[in-house]
Amino acid sequence: MTAMDDFVSDMEIEVTFREFHKTHDAARMAENSVKDARLEEFPTEFLVQLLATLKAGQRLTDAETGPDSHYAHSYNDNICRVMEELKTRPKIVDTRP
Repeated sequence: MTAMDDFVSDMEIEVTFREFHKTHDAARMAENSVKDARLEEFPTEFLVQLLATLKAGQRLTDAETGPDSHYAHSYNDNICRVMEELKTRPKIVDTRP
C-alpha cells in the first residue's frame, strides 16, 4: 500500500503522492472554471490565480516519465486561453515596497 507521503515514482522531480494529487485536483478545478467560461467576465486577479494553478498542474504532467506518461492530462489549451485573455487586460503594477 502506498502512503500519501511516499514519493511518486516515474517523475523527473521529487513529489509526494499527497502533493501530486493536491496539485492536480486544484488544476482540474481551475480547468473546470475555465472550460466553456466567458473569461472576459472574470476579474484579472482571479485569472492570474487560475493561470498559476493550471501551470502547476502542467509542470507535474511534464515531469511524468513512466511508460504511460503520454496519457498524462495536459492543461495547455486552458493555459493558452487564460493567457490570451490576460493579454487583453491592462498590466497589473505591483506597488508593494
